[in-house]
Amino acid sequence: MSNQNVNLGRVASDGRTSDFSFFLLPPFLTADSLLKKTTEHILYLTSTLVMSQYPPSGGPGGYNGGSSSARNPGGGGGGARGYGQGAGGYGQGQGGGYGSQGAGGYGQGQGSSQYRSGPAQPSYGQAPRGNMPPPAPAPPPPNLAKAEDGDEGDEPVLRTDQASIGRPVRLTSNCFDVKLTEQRLKWYKYEVIITQDERPAEEGAAPRRRLGTIPRPLLRQIWIAAEQADRSGAANHFQGVHAFYDGGSACYTDQLFPAEVMIRGIQIAMRARETFTLVIRNPLEIPLQSLRNYVNGYGTFRFGEVADALQAINVMFRHGPCAELFSTRTSFFAIPTADPRETAIVSPNFLKLIRGFFAAIRPCQRGLQLTLNSTSAAFLIEGRLSDFILGFLKAKDGRSPSSLAVGVLPALAYIQINRVLKKLDITVARDRAMLRTKMKGRGLVPKTAREIVFTVNGNQQTDVEEYCFTQFGARLAHPEWPVVETKKDVYYPLEMIAVDMKNRYMKRLTPEQQKAASGFQAMQPAEKLGYICHVRREFVTRLCVPLLTACGILIDSAPKMVDGRVLEPPRPEYPRRDQSGAVTGYTNVVPRDGGWMMKWARSMFEQEFVLSGKKIDSLAIILTSSVDRRKAHTFIDDLLAKADALGLYSSRVVRQQLERAVYVMRRGEPPKKVIDGAIHQAEQAFGIRPKLLIWIFTEANSPDYAKFKFESVKLAVASQAIQSKKLNKLDVQTAVNVAMKINAKLSGQNFRLEANSLSGSAGQLPSWLATQKPMVIGADLSHEPDRPSVAVLTATMHDQNMICAEAASVQGLIEPGQDAPPRARAKKQETIKDAHNLFLTLLKARVAAGRGKLPPQSILILRDGVSEGEFRSVIHAEMGDYRRAIESFRTDPDMIRDVGEETLRTYNPRLSFVACVKGHHVRLFDKGQRGTNNIQPGTVVDSGITDARWAEAYMASHKALIGTTRTTRYVLLVDDNGLTSNDLQATINSLNYSYQRCNKAVSLPAPVYYAHLIAGKIRQWIISDHSSSSSAGGTETDSTPASRAQDLRGAEQILAESDHGRNYFRLSRPPAMWWL
Repeated sequence: MSNQNVNLGRVASDGRTSDFSFFLLPPFLTADSLLKKTTEHILYLTSTLVMSQYPPSGGPGGYNGGSSSARNPGGGGGGARGYGQGAGGYGQGQGGGYGSQGAGGYGQGQGSSQYRSGPAQPSYGQAPRGNMPPPAPAPPPPNLAKAEDGDEGDEPVLRTDQASIGRPVRLTSNCFDVKLTEQRLKWYKYEVIITQDERPAEEGAAPRRRLGTIPRPLLRQIWIAAEQADRSGAANHFQGVHAFYDGGSACYTDQLFPAEVMIRGIQIAMRARETFTLVIRNPLEIPLQSLRNYVNGYGTFRFGEVADALQAINVMFRHGPCAELFSTRTSFFAIPTADPRETAIVSPNFLKLIRGFFAAIRPCQRGLQLTLNSTSAAFLIEGRLSDFILGFLKAKDGRSPSSLAVGVLPALAYIQINRVLKKLDITVARDRAMLRTKMKGRGLVPKTAREIVFTVNGNQQTDVEEYCFTQFGARLAHPEWPVVETKKDVYYPLEMIAVDMKNRYMKRLTPEQQKAASGFQAMQPAEKLGYICHVRREFVTRLCVPLLTACGILIDSAPKMVDGRVLEPPRPEYPRRDQSGAVTGYTNVVPRDGGWMMKWARSMFEQEFVLSGKKIDSLAIILTSSVDRRKAHTFIDDLLAKADALGLYSSRVVRQQLERAVYVMRRGEPPKKVIDGAIHQAEQAFGIRPKLLIWIFTEANSPDYAKFKFESVKLAVASQAIQSKKLNKLDVQTAVNVAMKINAKLSGQNFRLEANSLSGSAGQLPSWLATQKPMVIGADLSHEPDRPSVAVLTATMHDQNMICAEAASVQGLIEPGQDAPPRARAKKQETIKDAHNLFLTLLKARVAAGRGKLPPQSILILRDGVSEGEFRSVIHAEMGDYRRAIESFRTDPDMIRDVGEETLRTYNPRLSFVACVKGHHVRLFDKGQRGTNNIQPGTVVDSGITDARWAEAYMASHKALIGTTRTTRYVLLVDDNGLTSNDLQATINSLNYSYQRCNKAVSLPAPVYYAHLIAGKIRQWIISDHSSSSSAGGTETDSTPASRAQDLRGAEQILAESDHGRNYFRLSRPPAMWWL
């Protein structure tokens, strides 16, 4: 092996060095990387020393203590205590609440104004004037290991450079370094077989029925029982070998068993009358060298061996927590001993949230890391089933029934209740014995205990009430209540049944429930980091570290420090006009904290919209109550006046005859009839069809909202919903927000970004977004359990990448195969099935918007709704569809007519495909002298915690409104454009500021955010009650292939009904963004 001589001497002013010493370095470790490693080591020692100053839980000045800041006086993190015991809750302290503002309020304060005026700036595509500062030197490219021949697969783009734009910042993460000692060369994977033992039947009795497939909770309990026998000294089945069970059919060890392991006669409390046999056999070697090479960046590796080693290390980590805590696939909850502070009631007697923690080990640059994060999950509230039913019905309908007696509850209530009760873990109070079982029957039956009659002892008839009294001594207090069928032909009175703990609620929370849960789920940065350190100190140290250390796995005790950068925000700009209304230049706004304000003074705004939407010469106002007529008139008149000042004009006739535009809907009137009546009334008042529908609704999260939007889109009329409580006073910010939405819905553009501010750096550097002017695609695939999925693509329709058009489709689930179990569920499709047609539609729409001009030669596709496990399938399937769509575009007869065959033949755009992942658990904290705070808007991290090989970054251009900032993970999957890291990060940062609905940056690039919004709206159309085609809303049985096919046909019909209106908005010039 060759070595490099590296002089670490002092550099003199003339460039010479003073000889100190020389080191011999291996070829994969350069002088720069050695210096970086030394710096990291010093910073790590410093952070460890600082961390050691924090006392254990309960001591004064705990980990999450924080101080207020000049910008946010009194709004710091935790008080004078740690996460554990002591007075007060964690993350609490004196001072104002989160987000309390100092003097001056948002965007105000002493110093220069955030607005600056000047001569017109260069438009898109022009070179910036003046001398530009040179970019920061790029770090050297990282070392990457090579995949062995024939084992590459569809891997994301590899990292070839390191970004340099932005201001450097040091951050704390929720990741902990994991190290493998060099002594461990391999682990072993064993097959685990657990079977139920035969039990002799009692004399004269039928043979005992076997369990069949043993449920996973029982498998875990059987393994735990065998382990406990070894630890107590009663047995030596494992012969001193550390075995880690995955909860199914495998276990992992760090050494071989001397022989096959067979343990007979295992008993568990959940099945006291049964015994089980556990067999461990057939070892397979798992070499660790591939994993070491993969993360360290040298030698070769095989993907399969890396995946096997990662699976093994995660099973080893989970083994201890799974034995003590309630666990899901990657999360753990302390039930039933959960701290009362770790629970929150969402719906009384029905739903509660329990806080737990997420934990997973994954590769990162130069090693492995453990990611810990707080999480929460919804559980059904344990207790009497009767109380649970009352709580469920109140959460469902807003009120509880007067009685649970048979004949009082409607038939629909039984259907709704039994959907929730299916497969529920329950306890039946039978005398002194408590029977724990699972709900496998029909559930609640509309018959009383006296009405269920059956035969006992051959020919004696009895009913459920009498049987419970004679067998269990239970005299019913509510004989009028219905009975519950727990399994086929087995009935118990409702009052004898209780709901157990640990029943997960897997459905989506309603808006009301989500509102109640938001305060519990959103933890402030100091609180969250304190909880994470508590989990590391209390749970990981006790349940994981002893076993992992014995296997050569070491976990750092302090959170990892990482290097980040803060990108400069792009500058939104607005037109400056002379007295005649002609545009003479543009005024730039400098965003602060991820947003900017529009100044209102002397009944006018300092800024106007870049492009005014269609003039409002007719509109209709829909009221749910005539009580709001006067307030609505005043509110809308003031709104139109402020919109006029922003450049969204309305006719004088509309302002003068606004009262004639008001339509008061009658109680129970269908939305379609309401909209038809309002349109007819507006046509009589103004002589033309209304450009805009304004619906003043009373109830928050009204069930009529989705129907109102659907019917207005069908008729190709822009619509805006406003809650009646907003009518009391129209403040400036509300007027701006509503006017921005309406302007975009009427084919307007609110602002644009200065071309020379898109590079993410302080200087006016050229950017890929401004010079190449790519067409940006946003894609999302939204799922709902057992229902059709909604796929949406959006695309920018001009070079400024502000205005978008959309195309959408619905797709069914993947049905189980012929060999699947009888009750196997259908699975969601990971890829957009109709990507070809959707992309082709948007390419043609771009040509229409550009009046025959070809789409750009560079196309950037941003894909939401895809997880890391789906990267390969998305790369393989969707990219092929996009490329085929381009081929279809070149041969499309309409395009040949509009563009020309010769021109189309030369069109071969370059595609880059980026996954936008929100569902990850990496969190970043700015931990400085002012305490632990959220990261600054524009923060990006692309080293330290990122994947060892892939070109990816964690970025947050926005400011968190509540809780801790959640970054988005951007992974470059395909790149034909040759994007550098600087190009990609600056482009995404700029697109996060191009959202036309508000004056602030958002958490996703605007095109993909639009796709997410549209998918949510179409999903509401599909599941709302206006759809008579969908069978999912009224069946008592489980979802079947026939019902799913009917659901898909109904969803396709709903989407087809909206095609006319959506096509009208798409082909408007410029396109109208109806979904805002």
